[in-house]
Amino acid sequence: MSKKEAIVDTCFFNKLSNNGKNIEAFKKVLVDLEYKPVVHPYIAEKELDVFPHFNKLIEEGFIRKAEYSEFIEDEDDAELYEQYFPELYEEMREYLEIKGEKKRIEKLAIPKGQTIYTYRRAGMSLGDVHWCATRQVDNEKNIKFLCCPACAGQSFYAANNRS
Repeated sequence: MSKKEAIVDTCFFNKLSNNGKNIEAFKKVLVDLEYKPVVHPYIAEKELDVFPHFNKLIEEGFIRKAEYSEFIEDEDDAELYEQYFPELYEEMREYLEIKGEKKRIEKLAIPKGQTIYTYRRAGMSLGDVHWCATRQVDNEKNIKFLCCPACAGQSFYAANNRS
């Protein structure tokens, strides 16, 4: 990833574009900041199907879909990513519980035959956890992460309060 790219999450897309009603505002902010938006592969594959306006931006090339190979370079990275995922998920769940947030997420129980890469369940913040795990695995690279304040708080808490 170049220094001019920033990984953005679904919540950021929606907040900045007023739930897809003002895509031009989303584009203008990122152009003005001189960032090319990049979406995490999990989010592109599992979450954006309900947001056709963002899929269109990927097809047009305005948003670039990252590949896992960009931040999981070898078996050690893959092992680390897969290890971080349930730990970060639990930290995020605890954060929401402590904060008394209305949006509560359940304990992570990936069904048999599924993996962290294939499992999808709406409302469980799995994309947020993938986003945060990426940051943990790839913390020495100069990758910018843009998200809404609520997700930033969850991610910061999960990343910084690990046992």
